[in-house]
Amino acid sequence: VEDVAGRQNDLHAAHPHLAFWDSHDVEPQGSDSETKDQYGRPRRVPHTTRLAAGIRSFIENMPQRPHFGDPRRMYRSLPLGATAQLLLTDEQLFHDPYPCAFSFPPPECPAADDPKRTYLGATQKAWLKNALERSRGG
Repeated sequence: VEDVAGRQNDLHAAHPHLAFWDSHDVEPQGSDSETKDQYGRPRRVPHTTRLAAGIRSFIENMPQRPHFGDPRRMYRSLPLGATAQLLLTDEQLFHDPYPCAFSFPPPECPAADDPKRTYLGATQKAWLKNALERSRGG
């Protein structure tokens, strides 16, 4: 059995990087229904089961530090020395639900223009605004 943690540490030492999930890692946005996929077809596996498996697979196989408290939380702030801070957002799991059905081309969707909607979701948006207000950057 290979030492996966050791290989991940070697990888980070040689090439610092951050890994984030995307829809192919977890599940496409707009597919939150337990019983139907984003195209309206019946699911073989419930949404929450599939999402948990995708998150687990990502965390087990991508070299990164999980956020303390909530392993699903990818958005965070990372200091880059004394003069810079990297703010990472997650547009996969913490966004507002899609207001309209997923299709191509997209249908007319007046609900998408609701000013109360936020792409980041309320909790992540509040975190980002707070982090920007506290930032020492100019």
